[in-house]
Amino acid sequence: MSSEDQFWVAEEDDPVLDELEVEVEADLDLIVKSRGDDTDPEPPSQWLVDPEEVQLEETDLGSLLGAVETLKGDHRDHPGAASSD
Repeated sequence: MSSEDQFWVAEEDDPVLDELEVEVEADLDLIVKSRGDDTDPEPPSQWLVDPEEVQLEETDLGSLLGAVETLKGDHRDHPGAASSD
């Protein structure tokens, strides 16, 4: 077994990735639920947060979630990964 195969077997069901995925999804849900009604926007002086910052954070979280899902997918699809069947 190569050292690369050993790495993938050792990382199976990584609880850190699982927890990170849950937290990022929760943060994204919070952003979506906290969006205000765009039909009657408040003046900038009454904003609690800058909408551009929220959009940037949402983009960053989406990228992080994609990276986590890719790592988990690469792990499951790696030919050296142990099967959980």
